Amino acid sequence: MDEDARVVIVAGDGVTPLGENWANTREALQVGEAAAQYVDIPVTDWEQPVAAVVDDEWLTPPPTFLQRKGFTTSMWRKMSRTAQLGVKAVGNVLDKRKIDLGLLQEGFRANKLAVIFGIAMPDMRWTEKMAAAVFRGRAPRIREALGTIPNTPQYDTLRALGFVRGYGLVSSGACASGLNALHEAYWGIRTRRYQAALVVAADSLVSRIALKVFRTMRVLSDPLEGRPPASAGRAWRSDSAGFVLGEGATALVLTSPEIADSMRWPILVEIVGSAVCFSSYSLIAPDPIAIKRVIVEAMGIAGLSPPDVELMIGHGAGTVGDQIEADVYREIWGKAAPQLLAPSLKPGLGHWMGPIGTANALAVIDAITLGLVPPTANLDLPSGTPTHEFASVCDHVMLGSDSQHRQVQVGAAGGAGLAGVYAQCLLSKFRG
Repeated sequence: MDEDARVVIVAGDGVTPLGENWANTREALQVGEAAAQYVDIPVTDWEQPVAAVVDDEWLTPPPTFLQRKGFTTSMWRKMSRTAQLGVKAVGNVLDKRKIDLGLLQEGFRANKLAVIFGIAMPDMRWTEKMAAAVFRGRAPRIREALGTIPNTPQYDTLRALGFVRGYGLVSSGACASGLNALHEAYWGIRTRRYQAALVVAADSLVSRIALKVFRTMRVLSDPLEGRPPASAGRAWRSDSAGFVLGEGATALVLTSPEIADSMRWPILVEIVGSAVCFSSYSLIAPDPIAIKRVIVEAMGIAGLSPPDVELMIGHGAGTVGDQIEADVYREIWGKAAPQLLAPSLKPGLGHWMGPIGTANALAVIDAITLGLVPPTANLDLPSGTPTHEFASVCDHVMLGSDSQHRQVQVGAAGGAGLAGVYAQCLLSKFRG
């Protein structure tokens, strides 16, 4: 039996409320920008809902690589927004890393490349549009109706990319969906079930339905009194009152070092451990035992101890889970906790559900390859300053708008999902 393969990431990009690509997003995150804004979506008992949305101009017209294939604007508009976000993220990867789409299509047909999706929910804007049509008495066409089921964005993405028959998988685990997909890709390549994987995570949740549901659950945050909407996203703070709903997409290409070398693909980082867990502890609050188990299991797979992991970009949503998460970090890292960097991306990017965990992975890659660790946006707001009793996993992360320039060797991307899902992925500097 062949020994397990090593697994590396050779490309990664995205489209976010802060940038048309990850490079622009990285620049905005580094200076503590927050994407939350008032959105023109009428919601009963809520005059000015706040959300983090991707600029519509970044999604029109279709990406250049699709236009070269004859993909028209009319065809593009028939796709759900979730699919558009996912295809845009893949297009960014192809353009930035000069990866040939035809080569990926060939690998997909030969079952050598897996395309794995991390999408938490059906496209909520599309679902809302179809629901409104039904209530007005108009029966939607079959294609429109099918757009409301969870798998349609994945179908549309595969068709647009030219991946018609091959090895495709779908992972859904709420806010851990993207990391669950990354987990499947890691183990699939490690056990040599396939040679490479394209992991696409996308979600478009900002809609009247989603805003109303999450507001009813009392997990959405409003801006601080007298301050702009960007102040709404606050994690690791004593005045955290919930998250800002957002949308976005990421795309990552994984393979083995041998394949990367043969294709002349530069290696960004190595995945050295990954673990996932499901618990029925609570529908909303994360299970501290499950979080600890997943983190420790991922470290065990990687052969690492807590002091080896310098960076943890976890859930940090601004909800009750922040306290639980911080307590688990302190328990695991113990005396090494003051040296652990533990920022959260959600106050800056919004809470995307499915893709936010893979966005965390992109930020960990930046820390390893560029020495850039983003701050947690809004930590330096004057009201409700972060307290060491509540969130100080480490002292210097509490600087707020000051980014950290530190060459990280090993970092972790974590994600916690509704109904007890937790995932952890450990990334390391590649040593050939």
